[in-house]
Amino acid sequence: MRLLLSKRKILSRIFLLFFIVALVGWLFDLLFPALFAASVVLLGWNYRHIFVLDKWLWRDKKLTPPAGDGSWQQVFDGIYYRQRKARKKIKNYVL
Repeated sequence: MRLLLSKRKILSRIFLLFFIVALVGWLFDLLFPALFAASVVLLGWNYRHIFVLDKWLWRDKKLTPPAGDGSWQQVFDGIYYRQRKARKKIKNYVL
């Protein structure tokens, strides 16, 4: 069974992350540097997964998707599902 991405789930995780970071930053009187650091880490995390996706799609010879964290695993699995479906369709045309 495939799980679907939920905007609400993703946004609630991001909100929770920034709320906790803001609370800790406020306690140490470093609110904006803490929020900035969390933003940079989140951006880096997403770019890392984009590079993994790019490597899998264009350079890697493996058919199976790479391991991903959080919602990225669902993205990888969705692309893999579509690839398998397209291969089956092509195979049926050839036979």
